Amino acid sequence: MTGYIVQIDDGLGGPFTQVQNSLSLQLTISNLRSGRSYRIKYAGRNIVYDQQNMFNCDKIHFSDSVLVLTAIAPGVPLALAHNTLLRYKTAAVVTWSQPIEDGGSPLISYVLSIACLTTSSPAIEYVISSAAFDYTFTGLTSGYQYSIMIKVCSLVGDSEYTDPILVYAGV
Repeated sequence: MTGYIVQIDDGLGGPFTQVQNSLSLQLTISNLRSGRSYRIKYAGRNIVYDQQNMFNCDKIHFSDSVLVLTAIAPGVPLALAHNTLLRYKTAAVVTWSQPIEDGGSPLISYVLSIACLTTSSPAIEYVISSAAFDYTFTGLTSGYQYSIMIKVCSLVGDSEYTDPILVYAGV
């Protein structure tokens, strides 16, 4: 083997462009656009010599193209709500559903943000498992109003935060 050639399209079904021609067995392709499906094909290069004519004959046979989808940030978690069935004097329970789209990458965690509107305190963030669909905020002040939002994180990036919900502790 005298080398490997790798070609990729533009992610829109356009013509193939060569991105590698070397002996390397590893390749990182950068500057790809999220959410596009790229076709990639490769060939092993083997230069042989025609003994009778002494010409350099390059025999290249490409593989069938393989479809690769680049991942994007996940969608926003759904249905963030205050569970009013569980009432605590200094706590609030919120629930949500996973996003419709994971963006093509596994979800890692949720980030919950809570800010006390009564005292105008800065938001505090809590990172929890991607398997969780509820969380209990403790240590709240009864009668105070809080703003709560959530986002989800994956290997590719984070979703946007949900619209905030307003919650009164102990009410």
